[in-house]
Amino acid sequence: MSTINLRSVIETSRLAPAISAETGHWTCDDLLHVCRFSPVAAAASGKKVALRFHDPAKLALTLIALDGVAASLFLVSSDLPPGGALPKLIDDFRPDLIISDEPGAAEEVPQLRWTDELLAREHGIGYNSETEWVLATSGTTGSPKLVAHSLRSLMRTTKVGNERKLRWGQLYDLCRFAGVQVFLQGLLGGRVLLLPAQSASLDSRLRFLRDSQCEALSATPTLWRKVLMTSGMDDWPLKQITLGGEIADASILNALKARFPEARIAHVYASTEAGVGFSVSDGLPGFPLSYLEDGCMTIVEDRLFIATVGGTYLNYSQPIRDLNGFIDTGDVVQVVDERCIFLGRANGAINVGGNKLFPEEVETILLELDEIHAARVFAKPSPITGQIVVAELVVSDAQIEPKAIRKLALDHCASRLERWKIPAMIQIKASLENSASGKLDRKTA
Repeated sequence: MSTINLRSVIETSRLAPAISAETGHWTCDDLLHVCRFSPVAAAASGKKVALRFHDPAKLALTLIALDGVAASLFLVSSDLPPGGALPKLIDDFRPDLIISDEPGAAEEVPQLRWTDELLAREHGIGYNSETEWVLATSGTTGSPKLVAHSLRSLMRTTKVGNERKLRWGQLYDLCRFAGVQVFLQGLLGGRVLLLPAQSASLDSRLRFLRDSQCEALSATPTLWRKVLMTSGMDDWPLKQITLGGEIADASILNALKARFPEARIAHVYASTEAGVGFSVSDGLPGFPLSYLEDGCMTIVEDRLFIATVGGTYLNYSQPIRDLNGFIDTGDVVQVVDERCIFLGRANGAINVGGNKLFPEEVETILLELDEIHAARVFAKPSPITGQIVVAELVVSDAQIEPKAIRKLALDHCASRLERWKIPAMIQIKASLENSASGKLDRKTA
């Protein structure tokens, strides 16, 4: 099996990919030139390197320059603060070198400040190895863990040389699994990869992508709801829309189809540990029961288990897979009319007097109402039932009276849900917090 790295794929595919950011534009020849003359390649050869960047364009250039040269690359998300989980993750990775576009990394590890100045002569280092890519899990179910991937496993669903060459936009953090997937598809299977400034507001990033004629965009359902509410996006001729990271319910799928009727819409099931599991493009929530027939997925006690070519944990005793090669996704599903419908996370259930419900189930019902733009459901302690259901709502029209929205929401829930699933409290909010990965932030509830 031949060696695979980003440089070799770019050279052999002759795709002429390009990267465009607010700070510059790089053609295929520019990218290959960076590989041959980059000073970071000479410094990182054969080493374990942690990459901590705030500028996604600089990170993209560094990845292209180092993949196939460095022994291992840890993509450090900029949303990880210097305190918190970051020191532990750096200690677990044990880097030989940290490369960053700003100061402030761990002082006990040799550091290299990124520079756009290239060497006067080619560094002469061969791109003849396969670099390990290391990503941190989001930590939504506990402390973040490091997961190692090969480029082959990361590219498993990348359509290299895809005839449908599109201009891909990057909304996800490039240091997260979903961001890496967009990076690889845009770079190796698209026409141009568009990189807005990660620190800019969502409105600014969307304007950059729209003005740069972005044709393909991937985001969480939460972010897509914000896209739909952003002014000036009505005439955006998107051709590919991808959703991931959260449950894609009928309300968001239908809303996207109505706004972007010419776009192909797909929702992808993936995780840092498992890699990409599957995608669905039939416009319906969940996935067909027939997807279980190939033996790569199974349902055990309502939980989805999946067997994929994913990653492996670093410095963590618990294996990702069980003895049969399956990963417990922690997602609860229900089979309804030959369809597997996602209900929510097993560890996120609310217990009301011994009856369990999932916040996502109630949110899906609330979001059926056009008057409700966003919803978050969570539990509050109750001395009588143990927990009660609370809903926070963002309305589509600020002119609607809160009292009217509460009544509308409660009446709709009463017609669709069992009594103990109906919110006992409804709060109207101007907005709901997102996590750094673009998901609804349940930790702040």
